[in-house]
Amino acid sequence: MREAKRHRRRGVGLIELLVALMICAALLTAVAMAVDASFKAYGVNESQSQLMERARLSMNRMLTYIRCTNQHLPDNDTAQTNFQNGLITQADSIRMMIDSVNGIIFRQSGTALLAVPFKITGATLTEGTPRTMLQGVNAGDFTITFEPQRSAQSIKTGGKYDQLKRASIALTVRAAAKTAVAGEEISNESITLSGSVMPRPNMW
Repeated sequence: MREAKRHRRRGVGLIELLVALMICAALLTAVAMAVDASFKAYGVNESQSQLMERARLSMNRMLTYIRCTNQHLPDNDTAQTNFQNGLITQADSIRMMIDSVNGIIFRQSGTALLAVPFKITGATLTEGTPRTMLQGVNAGDFTITFEPQRSAQSIKTGGKYDQLKRASIALTVRAAAKTAVAGEEISNESITLSGSVMPRPNMW
């Protein structure tokens, strides 16, 4: 009887071992996928946060300049002509005067949003060294809608539309290799901001 009982005792068989290994492998795979998804989500959030911060800084800077300066015009001949004829027009640049001789231009160029200082001497406009405000701004990612109005002087003399009533800006920025932070290479999404501003000198 004892010998019969001994024959019934046996350890883990090969099939049981393989089944246990398969279950462990499935569990580890599920855990690894969950951890990977968590890291990717963190990367996307980090990317979105960095893009939003840079876009907001640039947007606030442009809105502040437009609000406090005068003589706003599109930096494009066709759009400028439409503006002076009283048409609401769009452009990818805006030019304004800071004082009687110095001004600044915001324009999209290549994959960047630039701030370009300039000086007017007589009838000559001379641009200074462009400064990059944002990388990852492609063609069509920066547009300004100009709403023109006539100044009191222009109304008296029957002149053209010579003042900006309101500017509406749409800005899209994408993760760029030059400015990428940890996680930005994971996300192909973009951040889009919009803002509207009325120049104070033209309102009072």
